[in-house]
Amino acid sequence: MPILSLIVYDISDDDIRTEMREIIKDFGGEKLQFSVYQVYLPKQKLIDLQEALLDLLQKTNGVIHFLYPCKNCYNKIIHITNRL
Repeated sequence: MPILSLIVYDISDDDIRTEMREIIKDFGGEKLQFSVYQVYLPKQKLIDLQEALLDLLQKTNGVIHFLYPCKNCYNKIIHITNRL
């Protein structure tokens, strides 16, 4: 069963940040904001993604947050946008 995870990161190095985005996208990540993605992955794939990002983070300073909102909490999030 896939797990919903929100990935939020703050990485100052442009090259590492670009590589991080590409890794997340390779795992099917959907961009929500510049440094915020959501993924739906089985547990082992999520662990693989975390390990890949941890390896990359070792090359620079920064922080990565993995958030796991329950379905009920996620459904309470209010999204406001004017994007077409």
